[in-house]
Amino acid sequence: MYFRSYKKPLYWYRFKLNVKSKGKLFLGLQSLDRSPPHILDYILGWLEKRMR
Repeated sequence: MYFRSYKKPLYWYRFKLNVKSKGKLFLGLQSLDRSPPHILDYILGWLEKRMR
């Protein structure tokens, strides 16, 4: 799964990470430092939860 832009609404990222990521082994995040704070918080929280 590959994210290169963070201009979409938060629900799109929730859908992609929770529904479409099943069975995916890799996640590419380009320019994560340019994402809005609420999207960055969600993605980092999701990654932290997945690492457990």
